[in-house]
Formats: sequence, C-alpha cells, structure tokens
Amino acid sequence: MLRACYDLLKPGGRIVLTSIFVAPDATEAQYRRAIAARGRGSGSRREITGLLTAAGFEGVHARDVSRAFARSSRAFYETASRYAEELRESWGTETFEDRLGSGRATLELIEEGVLKRGLFWARKPGRVSSSKGARPRDAAPRGSRGGRR
Repeated sequence: MLRACYDLLKPGGRIVLTSIFVAPDATEAQYRRAIAARGRGSGSRREITGLLTAAGFEGVHARDVSRAFARSSRAFYETASRYAEELRESWGTETFEDRLGSGRATLELIEEGVLKRGLFWARKPGRVSSSKGARPRDAAPRGSRGGRR
C-alpha cells in the first residue's frame, strides 16, 4: 500500500499516517495481549519507519501521539458504556460486547504503555514546486503540535 501511495505522489509530495504499535520494551506476554486486543497489524515503530523507507520515501519522521490516543480511547469506552442500551439495540449485543471489550483492553494497554500511537510523515524524493505558503519539506504536518502554525 505504501508503494502505491509513493507511486501516486508527485516528486516532493508528502505522506502522513498514524499507526498503532506495540512499545519496543513490551514483554512477550504484553505483546500477546496487544495482538489479542488489536490484531496482528500492531507492529513496531521501527517496522513502520522501515516500511516507509523501503517504499522509497525519505526524510521519515515519527512523533508519539499516545496521550491523544489514550484520551480518544477513553472517550470511546466511556461514551459506549453510557449509551450501552442504544448501542446494543443498534449494533446487536454480540457486536456491542466485542467492541466494548476490545475498547477496555486497548485502554488498559495504552495506560500500561504497551500500546502506542505514532504520527509518521515522509516525502517522496524530488523537487518540491514552489508555491505560496509552502512549508519546509521536513516540517511536521499542520495540526500535529510540532510544526509551524
């Protein structure tokens, strides 16, 4: 998928994505819990930056946005719990219980520092065409609390 994104971008174009990954210092037991809660797609930060580089991108950067991930996961869990009756009716009891259980497990793993969320950005090599309001090539994406505002 990243190679397809690379092919679609113009030279100098940027890609920005977020991904959930298992903390590098997680124990084997924590890793298994994370996979059980989130699925096999929960790789590592190093794997994601490596995949971007392997796809041909350069200037690969990553920022930990786990605190925001914890807030949104907590909000999902609390809101789903608050509207349990309506959601059971809408989603069905089995789906509701699965989602709520997964949300609870995810939140616990985030709070333990086992699951992280990263914001990743990189650019396709080549010349960036100059345009009004252009940003530096390696600047953080807008709204990421690190780039220029």
